[in-house]
Amino acid sequence: MFCCPNCFNDQFLKDQIKILSKVHNNCSFCDSENVPCINPYKLNEYFSSIIYLYAETEDSEGRNIEQLLEEDWLLFGNLSNSKRSDLLCVILDDDSFHSNKFKRIISSDLEQIKRWDDFRNELKHENRYFPQKSPLMDHLKNLFEYLIYKIKKDTDIYRARINSDTEIFHLEEMGKPPNKKVGNGRANPVGISYFYAASDEETAIAEIRPYIGNSVTVAKFKITEQAIMVDLRNPRETISPFMIDEDDLLNLYKDIGYLNRLGDELSKPIIPKEANLEYLPSQYLCEMIKLFNYDGVIYKSSVAKGYNLAFFNDDKLTGISTQLFKITKVIYNSELW
Repeated sequence: MFCCPNCFNDQFLKDQIKILSKVHNNCSFCDSENVPCINPYKLNEYFSSIIYLYAETEDSEGRNIEQLLEEDWLLFGNLSNSKRSDLLCVILDDDSFHSNKFKRIISSDLEQIKRWDDFRNELKHENRYFPQKSPLMDHLKNLFEYLIYKIKKDTDIYRARINSDTEIFHLEEMGKPPNKKVGNGRANPVGISYFYAASDEETAIAEIRPYIGNSVTVAKFKITEQAIMVDLRNPRETISPFMIDEDDLLNLYKDIGYLNRLGDELSKPIIPKEANLEYLPSQYLCEMIKLFNYDGVIYKSSVAKGYNLAFFNDDKLTGISTQLFKITKVIYNSELW
């Protein structure tokens, strides 16, 4: 039997399969064709290093191990639960994983999540400049080291502006605005200018919420030297448990829910009339990241498939070109409240 990189979301596992693979074949689990493949048992050492986080149980609330691993680390690709179970049994050389139930041996640190929620309420409604419930900075500084994302030199990113008419903005007008003209943003406080960009043109346009008939200038910028960012798009997927030693993994496991909560802070949709208050917690979070000397933060887009980037300075960016777009269609989805 063979497994391949497409069986997994975890980037470390994908890379290891490519390194270990000696053949291209058809995958036995995800049905990918002519891909680098290995015997799944070659991953035994890696999975054995994290399986201790879960214990067998006869409790009625016990879960399948593959479900727990997916919830905690988003390890697997687009495999069905049964395929995940089959793959895991081959990796661990133990068919009992098909039927045995498991539970987590430790729980998320809900105290840190509650502390953040109390803090964000205090920041919005009680104490703005001298909050008493602020998150533990040394603790977060250590956690952010697991979320470092290095953007390579020559990477292209995009920034959009709605035109006042159909005339395109010049490239020199597409940088970050002057401090005196800066309002509250998801990452920046009023009067402090950051450079917002997106991973692709479609996301850049969607983020500025144009109407049908608007003309939009999209500028392409290039990274001129490696930028060190904190990636808060999806900490469960960003962090590979296979790259962390046992003691650190136990501590990190307690905080993964906390990191996800912080990532949601930057990506959740905000009603414009509530933005001045709702942006305060994410602004505080970004100020802290800036204090730790990172170049910026990466976060999910709430309106498009790509992702957003907020740079605290634009000294590692250079403008390349601009294009003019006309908005011809805007799609709204809804659900019952």
